Amino acid sequence: MHPEKYLAAEAPQLVSLPPLTDTLGADWALVKENVLGEFYLREYLAGQLPTSTAVPAAAGWGGDQFAVYHQPSTGEVVLMLGVVWDSTADLEEFTAAFATFATNRTAAEPTTPHPTTVCWETNNLALCLIVQQGQTTVVRAPTLDIALRLTP
Repeated sequence: MHPEKYLAAEAPQLVSLPPLTDTLGADWALVKENVLGEFYLREYLAGQLPTSTAVPAAAGWGGDQFAVYHQPSTGEVVLMLGVVWDSTADLEEFTAAFATFATNRTAAEPTTPHPTTVCWETNNLALCLIVQQGQTTVVRAPTLDIALRLTP
């Protein structure tokens, strides 16, 4: 996607997420953990944003890690995605784009339960964006209560 980064041997930054099983409870299981990558991040955003917004919002991707948890008894799923950015401007561009993405996805107004956290909630879906120390963390959960348990 970025030949200049490849030629400069610019490797993605490693991102780690905390284990969530203790926070969520023993009845939740980790089902997938991996790197999403810039391409899939862009495609995720393009589900609610024009390509002209999604492409530059994902272009400053510097590395990520995601984890998906499942609760078999209810069928509920939680996703946590931590992303580091190449620059502060890239982080800010993603943050603005994600706010539009989340508003479009939930048709809800944002709330700010914590100075570094913005959330959107609708029936059976809560999206929260946490911005801390040059990294964004997206939490997707079935309820705002569950999402907020996973945020600082």
